[in-house]
Amino acid sequence: MLSDNVATDLEEAGVVHACDRWLGLDDARRAALLALPGDVRDLLDEGSADDTTVTAVRAALDAVQLIPRVLSGLSHCRTSTRLLGAEAALPVGVAPMDRLMRFHPEGEIATARAAAAAGVPCAVGMRSGHLLEVVTAECPDTWFQLPGLPDRVLAAALVDRAESAGCRALIVSAHPGDARDTAFSWTDLAWLRGQTELPLVVEGVLHPDDAAHAVHLGADAIVVSHHGTRQLGTVAPGVSLLPAICDAVAGRAEVLLDGGIRSGTDVLKALALGASGVLVGRPVLWGLAADGQRGVERILSLLRSQLEDVMVLAGCRDVPQARRLDHLTQGGDARFRR
Repeated sequence: MLSDNVATDLEEAGVVHACDRWLGLDDARRAALLALPGDVRDLLDEGSADDTTVTAVRAALDAVQLIPRVLSGLSHCRTSTRLLGAEAALPVGVAPMDRLMRFHPEGEIATARAAAAAGVPCAVGMRSGHLLEVVTAECPDTWFQLPGLPDRVLAAALVDRAESAGCRALIVSAHPGDARDTAFSWTDLAWLRGQTELPLVVEGVLHPDDAAHAVHLGADAIVVSHHGTRQLGTVAPGVSLLPAICDAVAGRAEVLLDGGIRSGTDVLKALALGASGVLVGRPVLWGLAADGQRGVERILSLLRSQLEDVMVLAGCRDVPQARRLDHLTQGGDARFRR
């Protein structure tokens, strides 16, 4: 590792960037909080209900204990996989987020470029600060998030635009934006499935029965998520519900975990619990706020190197084997796959 003085000199000369010195995702968080004004900083770091859900999500991930296989002879592994039918370098995608220009002037553009460079999908929200067509030009594997719209005329227009722009999948948010916005229903989801041949992702699912019903109506993937912990507080952590949801889906659709991922070890835990992959939100915002595109690239690079390390240490040669990794939770029984 470079000494602080040498690294500072190289940064000033433009040879290296500050983000190159990040050793973990929390380094990016600290850099982002220093770079942002107070109101935006608070938005980036807050959750709902006095952060009780944020704390519960972290505790649930920490409670998952992996049971590695030994004498595997592995010195490297393959982190590549397929997400919604397309090749991805990692079982990781950028979660849908809105108005990223609050955190960096290049917002969604920088994020999409970083995702494309890392070889992972990038979801974009309807309230993007940049035209959807511009974003999809930067990342060929762009997923577009639709809000839960009961207005079918507007929803159809948005679907047409996403298809024309080259989006590769649609995400529909199953959780309401606020307590008064609850009109979107299963009937609307069934109608939406009939409007497009693009893969349809239902995001915001926490109950196994809801996951099973969404798949019955044609969902290609389920995102287990509590919307960045910004909505209803004191809900159960998605990671705790992940095995039951995977059981309910029973391989008929992909299951992604969105929430609380802070390291490659967290990614491996999600895979071991049955997920096809994860979506990453706040760490991407940390990288974006601290150093734009380069910062997001560094976040995704850290996740990749960490995942490679822990997969080898756990004896997993590839993602399918990682999804069969045995584990236990504190106070629970070990789950051994025979």
